[in-house]
Amino acid sequence: NDLLPTELFDEVFGYLTTSQQLTAMTTCTHWFRILSYDRYRRRLSLNPTTLTDDLPVEDVRWMKHFRLIAINDCGPFGNFANNLAEFVDQELRDRVEDLQLSLEWIDWEDFFRDSRWPALRALTIEAPRMEIPDVGEMRLIAPNLSKIEVADVMGSVAQLVQRFCDQLEEISTVVRSVQDLDYIFGTKEYKKLRSLTLATNMWKDAEVWTDSDLTESNLQMFSGLKHLNVTDWEGKLYPVLPTILGQATMLKTLSIKGCGMSCSAVRQVSKMVNLKVLNLFCRVEATAPISLPNLQKLTTCYEAVLSVDVVPNLNSIQIKSLHLKEKKALPETYFKAINAKLEVLQLEHIFLREIMDQICTLNMLKELQLVEVKVTDSEISKLLSTLGKLRIIRFENCLLFKDRNYSKNEEIRDWSKHLKLQHPDIAFTFVNCRYL
Repeated sequence: NDLLPTELFDEVFGYLTTSQQLTAMTTCTHWFRILSYDRYRRRLSLNPTTLTDDLPVEDVRWMKHFRLIAINDCGPFGNFANNLAEFVDQELRDRVEDLQLSLEWIDWEDFFRDSRWPALRALTIEAPRMEIPDVGEMRLIAPNLSKIEVADVMGSVAQLVQRFCDQLEEISTVVRSVQDLDYIFGTKEYKKLRSLTLATNMWKDAEVWTDSDLTESNLQMFSGLKHLNVTDWEGKLYPVLPTILGQATMLKTLSIKGCGMSCSAVRQVSKMVNLKVLNLFCRVEATAPISLPNLQKLTTCYEAVLSVDVVPNLNSIQIKSLHLKEKKALPETYFKAINAKLEVLQLEHIFLREIMDQICTLNMLKELQLVEVKVTDSEISKLLSTLGKLRIIRFENCLLFKDRNYSKNEEIRDWSKHLKLQHPDIAFTFVNCRYL
């Protein structure tokens, strides 16, 4: 649709792979213009094989129109450093909105010293060998920089984060210990920070955090967040998670991956009256059902589902299994409190036959997504005949079995095509499915 703004396409195509973007370009001329001519979503990759001495002038001029750029030195060879220094001029800086640096041999000072990046909004840094004595000496000017993502905590990166503390809205970082948290954020006040992603290093010898490790500035930072994403497979944050969640009372989105949630942590979640999206890729200790008046989307795991009670706005649930061999069933009344509102259900790594009867009670369900699930044709027929409002059904990486008798000329693949003919008002999607 030519009436849709470019920014909306930018958001949509951020979820697509490169091959999907190319397919979209061949489907719609407006998408093609945005993805190619405007260079809005396509990311230019600069490395020793794409930025060489013999590039035609026309190609160099074309490359400088990209707004998203990734730079990877890929090792100390060729004339890449000189070519890059010549390529990254003020014309390029004036246009780039998103910059990714993955450097091991080239000093990032070459990019930032005495430089102006007026359009830069997002900066990603992955450079294990980079160190700068004093970031302040670079006199970097980036008035619109609002997002920083770092793969490791170093002195130079910490200085960069603290330098822009007054304007950063989103920070993503990996931390090995609570000392890293203090190191990268310091004692600065992050008044505009609304989104924080914390991923703990997966070293098993790293210490477990305690409440006494969290400083007053740490707690103040959490209190202003709207979005919090925690990944902690080793459980280092498990003891302090209730304290962190108790401070982050204004959250609209919460994602916890890896570490489990204690009863006290769940109780803190139940106090988040503004919470709209809750993603729990972890075990949840059994608690009384919680009430979240504004919750719209919930992700929970099959073995330890989060029990909900009063959730009047919940219309989307994703349930996945932490272990493929787990056969623990959902509570029989799990959907009872939400079946009047639930419109979207995604099931991943689950045994469909175990909860088939519960799914069939979801009278308002409009979209069903099955990911890595074994499904028989009779089960699909039952779903289609029971769920009268179903309009979208998606099978991704599923095993599709035929358990009914078919004629010799009717194969299971033909049956999937017949579904689309027999139910023209339902959109069927089969992605990487096997027919057995």
